[in-house]
Amino acid sequence: MWYYSLNDQQAGPISQVELAQMLNETLPSDTMVWQDGMSEWLPAQDVDAFRNIEASSYAVPNSTADQNMQLSGTEGIPAEPIPLDIGFCISRSWKTTIASFGTIFLTWFVYVFLIVIVDVVLSIMGSAIDGPSVVAPITEGMTTSGAFLESYSQSQQTGVASIIASILSQIFKWFLALGLTFIGLNILRGKDANVGQLFGQSGAKLLKVIGASFLYGLMVGLGFLCFIIPGIYLATRFMFYQTAIVDKDLGVIDSLKYSSALTRDNKWRLIGLTILNTLVVIAGFIALFVGLIWAIPVAWLSLLIAYLYLHNGERSLAT
Repeated sequence: MWYYSLNDQQAGPISQVELAQMLNETLPSDTMVWQDGMSEWLPAQDVDAFRNIEASSYAVPNSTADQNMQLSGTEGIPAEPIPLDIGFCISRSWKTTIASFGTIFLTWFVYVFLIVIVDVVLSIMGSAIDGPSVVAPITEGMTTSGAFLESYSQSQQTGVASIIASILSQIFKWFLALGLTFIGLNILRGKDANVGQLFGQSGAKLLKVIGASFLYGLMVGLGFLCFIIPGIYLATRFMFYQTAIVDKDLGVIDSLKYSSALTRDNKWRLIGLTILNTLVVIAGFIALFVGLIWAIPVAWLSLLIAYLYLHNGERSLAT
């Protein structure tokens, strides 16, 4: 039987076959291992029994910089799914919101402010370049409702510049969302978090998110066309693709695969958490909008907490 190191703690015993599978799927190749008869713990890659095993694409990168970006306990997907604790996610997100309210409020204020400003500026530029495009509709002989629909139809016509402006606005939103996710993970891991990190994610990650978002939207859209339920299922299984790109720097396909593997056997709990978050936001909306200042961060953090929790339970978060 074999023992291995996980989160700086001894784990096992497990069989050689089980450990080999974990090294191939979730554990990094330099995981320290030991069995009776060995004089010391050794990296798995230096042990003959595991020397030829390929490292998982989901394992922790070997670079020190990448290791410092992660908290012990989120190295990879656990061999056995960890049942998500919805109550813990909500209560922990509430406590974190209170404890880090200043940073969270300022981050969200800048995030929303920039999105609105950029969206308005790009929209104005697009309209100015396209110029007047609406032709006065011919309403003679039409009913009132018919004339209204004709006027509305023509008012929705947009030119090429306006379409490009809309695409650029969406790309900017994706870019800021990467930084927002990074800040949230840092807060939950007890690391330094500040507004400047909104702009710290690389262009390479942005391209990955654009590609993964396109595939995610396509899959979920087709799923909803197939009697809605498949759409809900796909939306839940692949919901953490963006977080995986930020946290693990995975590629387009690998990020979707990672999310699917991470959420296995937890889809109903994740759906329940999403419904509960929706109710929290609705309650904040009803509370004269002021409640949204608390409701939105709680809903946002609870999903990031769920992502971390599915790796190694409560140990994946800072104490």
